[in-house]
Amino acid sequence: MRPHKPNKTLIVLFAAFLALGLFSVFDASSVKGEISYNDPAFYLKRQLIWFVAGVAAFFVAYTVHHSFWKKLSLLIIIGGFGLMLLVFAPGIGLSLKGATRWIHIGPVSLQPAEFFKLALIMYLASFFSKHQMRLNNFAETTVPFLVIMGAATGILAAQRSLGVLIIVAFIALVIYFLSGVPIRYIFITSFICVGLFALLILVEPYRMQRIMTFLNPAQDTLGSGYQINQALISIGSGGKWGVGLGHSRQKFSFLPETMGDSIFALWAEETGFVGSTGLLMMLGLFVWRGLHIARQSKDLYAKLLASGITCWIGGQFLFNIAAISGLVPLSGIPLPFFSYGGSALISVMAAYGILLNLSRYTVKRA
Repeated sequence: MRPHKPNKTLIVLFAAFLALGLFSVFDASSVKGEISYNDPAFYLKRQLIWFVAGVAAFFVAYTVHHSFWKKLSLLIIIGGFGLMLLVFAPGIGLSLKGATRWIHIGPVSLQPAEFFKLALIMYLASFFSKHQMRLNNFAETTVPFLVIMGAATGILAAQRSLGVLIIVAFIALVIYFLSGVPIRYIFITSFICVGLFALLILVEPYRMQRIMTFLNPAQDTLGSGYQINQALISIGSGGKWGVGLGHSRQKFSFLPETMGDSIFALWAEETGFVGSTGLLMMLGLFVWRGLHIARQSKDLYAKLLASGITCWIGGQFLFNIAAISGLVPLSGIPLPFFSYGGSALISVMAAYGILLNLSRYTVKRA
């Protein structure tokens, strides 16, 4: 099939997400940068380095035909698991705040789980497309799927990355459902996943504490409930129009993780209900176009790949906003394009490049 032009709406949204994200990182980190390094742009400069790497990853992903990743999908998922296991290697793995989620090589620190999300999408899209004539065979399709997810669950639980595990499970279940497996298998798999999550929450007291804080955020406003209470103050302070870009008061050491998973609260404070609604409308437009590309794709692999990428970015976006708004428990999930961090930015930009590549090979222009 001859390629046509990529989806223009997705290109515009991509540029907008990147521009708003870089501005938000600078805005959220300026106070901390000034206090810690006497440079309000300190964290922005570091993010720009990752941004350049992300641009390179984006262009590679956009230029290479998506079928190339199908051929390498097994090697990609093996590499993804290998990177995640490296966090436990002495001298390479890095532990922060009780979690072991990073690898440290020279001056570079990476969070392998962020890249694993994309690796998993590539592999599952390839696996189910290759087995699309045997989806009714539980042993040949569902069992291997459960083995992959069981291995991922074990590693992420050992890393204390429950937030990443939630997103990984969401992505996997979306692809599993869209592949066309019988509904009875979906119920079985969902039941197993719910049971595993319940077990993971029960065996770690801090996870249960997060649930209790979610149910009653006012019970310990200076302890476990501090972040969510400050986030709600920040969001509520925005009112209809916000306090103005750059004029947040919560970023002055009141709101924790301002440039991390709390960055939406800062956005809501400065842009208000109007700005928050506008961001959600942009997200809705992205999901609509992404799923439209999936529907217009010519084979199951392309459909599952486009659906997986769209649901990953869209789902993580919504989950972060829901968590920082008190609608679901806090879990440290970053806001795509906005939260500070190189691994998340590079992986999302690479995924976006693949999605735009897929948009060039739809049956009709998507």
